Amino acid sequence: MKEWNPEEFLREQAERKRNIEEEKKSMDLEKELAAPLNPLRRESLSEEERLYNRCKERSLYLLTGAAKTERRLREKLQKSEHYTEEIIERTLSFLKEYDYINDYRYCMQYLEENAHRRSAKDMQSKLYGRGVDGSVIREAMEDFQRKHREEVEESSFEEQRETDPERIALKRWLEKKSRNMDLSDWKERQKLTASLLRKGFSYSMIQEYLQQEEWETINNRGYIFKTK
Repeated sequence: MKEWNPEEFLREQAERKRNIEEEKKSMDLEKELAAPLNPLRRESLSEEERLYNRCKERSLYLLTGAAKTERRLREKLQKSEHYTEEIIERTLSFLKEYDYINDYRYCMQYLEENAHRRSAKDMQSKLYGRGVDGSVIREAMEDFQRKHREEVEESSFEEQRETDPERIALKRWLEKKSRNMDLSDWKERQKLTASLLRKGFSYSMIQEYLQQEEWETINNRGYIFKTK
């Protein structure tokens, strides 16, 4: 006979409770979305409720193509000029309740997709521009960086440097921006440095790579980045 484990029992109870809550939430959502399709229900709805249902349907359609931040979706609904602010707020509350919009999740997805192409500062700026709250951006960036550190914590120092998203992004921009440039020319190097600074990379990291790496000419196209 299996020995009774109180901790395992509590975990199973908690998991069962979560499953029940998720199932109930899913059923509530199905009822909520199906209600406007019922002709009898539709006739009895007030004009405000009909607009609210139309606003929900429009929002779900807009979210089908690509994820959006709460502010971006609000702006699209406001642009239509069909819905009052009250209806838009009700719709956004509904979408957040059922996790159709989630700015933290949006940030994490954006960081995963862009960390090897953009600097952290540039990504932060882009997310601000899309209307994500600063505290949400900071939380997402901290969690993303923590996740990366955990993934490489067993690696050597050199391997950690090589897999650092910020350094990978900088290397890519160096390769791209340095084409057709004579980097033995001080002015050209300054021009490249200024360009990378505008991309959000730190001056110290830029100079570290420019000083420690060697550049060589190929195919008469300028200079490319070459790791020692």
